[in-house]
Amino acid sequence: MSRIRRGPMRPGFEPYQDRSGQWRWRLFAANGQVVATSNEAFASRAGCLRAIRAVRALIGSLP
Repeated sequence: MSRIRRGPMRPGFEPYQDRSGQWRWRLFAANGQVVATSNEAFASRAGCLRAIRAVRALIGSLP
């Protein structure tokens, strides 16, 4: 995971379409580096956003 975001460095999730037209997400750290990506591809952007919400909820429940 060596992709680095250009421009303002704001941590967070980014939904994107892969080469096959499926939706995936990646999580950027404050330094612009990708720290996590979805293993699963989603047929719709809405499905991808639901997965992002689920990951956020999981992260929030960690000790």
